[in-house]
Amino acid sequence: MCIRDRVSTQSTWGIIDEKNGGQKITLMDLKKRMAIINPSFPIQEIAMLTNGKPEIRSEDLYEMLKQNELKDFDPLEEAFKLLDPQDSGSIDINRLKQVFSGLGYGDIDHAQEKILRECLDVDKDGKITLADFRAIFDYINEKPGEGGK
Repeated sequence: MCIRDRVSTQSTWGIIDEKNGGQKITLMDLKKRMAIINPSFPIQEIAMLTNGKPEIRSEDLYEMLKQNELKDFDPLEEAFKLLDPQDSGSIDINRLKQVFSGLGYGDIDHAQEKILRECLDVDKDGKITLADFRAIFDYINEKPGEGGK
């Protein structure tokens, strides 16, 4: 895995762990968030992911993936799959609204939904796809002065 994968892993982890900026998450918080993001996600995989520890850091996750030499593992694609459990190729805005509400960000009204669509549908094809998801994370991870953070 390359440095870019390390950055992608941390950015993806940040979706689940906004409290600690994508740095670490407790097992209990991880279970709660995964139940909201993807209710059918197997709980035993969460326990395996933390390797019996009470918390996991994004760096631990990266090292575990690197040591296992998982070929073709794409953390952004895996995060996208959590938001697209029907494997339709796009994120349903109503599903996204449920996730936001479930994670405690409140209900999304019509005006906010319009803003979400404008921001998340990067290629303006009417769908929020993996390509859009990648473009958003690429923008977020740009170096300061290049249009990102």
